[in-house]
Amino acid sequence: MAPVIPSPEAAEREWRAAVAALYEMTRFDRPRGPVDRCEHCVSEAQAIALRAVDREAAPAELMDRYGFKAMTTWGDVRDFRWFLPRLVELLGDDPGGIADESVLVGKLEYAGWSAWPAEEREAIRRAFVALWRLWLDGGRHWRLPWCPPDINRPIAADDILAALARLGVDVAPLVDDLFARAWDDHALAEEAVWLAEDLARAVEATNPFEGEREVARALLDDAAIARLDALAVRLADADADGDPAALGDRLLYVTERLQRRLARHPSG
Repeated sequence: MAPVIPSPEAAEREWRAAVAALYEMTRFDRPRGPVDRCEHCVSEAQAIALRAVDREAAPAELMDRYGFKAMTTWGDVRDFRWFLPRLVELLGDDPGGIADESVLVGKLEYAGWSAWPAEEREAIRRAFVALWRLWLDGGRHWRLPWCPPDINRPIAADDILAALARLGVDVAPLVDDLFARAWDDHALAEEAVWLAEDLARAVEATNPFEGEREVARALLDDAAIARLDALAVRLADADADGDPAALGDRLLYVTERLQRRLARHPSG
């Protein structure tokens, strides 16, 4: 049975609901006074701007600066929780800053989020899954066919998946869904092959980025490799019609690398 493909509009609704839940979750965390800062790292003007800003309308530049310095040189955990919904919201609405998904997950780890109530942890995970849906379902023009292949992407599939893995989300179903959809979507197949190549490199890397190896493990079992191999054969048949991308050959090479890795390390 072909996978059910949600619409961009559905992805947008899921995203807005997830962000709204974060605002609701932190409604009692307003800073009790001026947010403490390192005077050498944060200017007085920036501190005044943060104190005066309506968090739901906080400008991206201010939030980017705060998000990168949160709790280390600017504010404490309570302050971070207050601004967390806006920081997450900007990942979907104005990505590309230094306070990206990896930095934000690192800040959550620094804040001890794993000890927060279960419903709060789940709300955070839902928001990042919704971010993934924005990428996958076209809620944002972050991937082919909406985004040209030769531009610098503000946010990428492997980065979102790595963030999800660090948050304890089982990414294997998300990866499986992506490759299942690629059977009938050539633009998504290109994205899927790029992702598979990135994950194959992460498996073999001595020091991969945080979360990447956990995502790569979604491909490191016989059933997953067999599904990739079947997709590669399908894409290779399409390539025979003159597609210059040769996606099938590229994916077949990935499956060979994964099979060799699995043979050497059966546990992944």
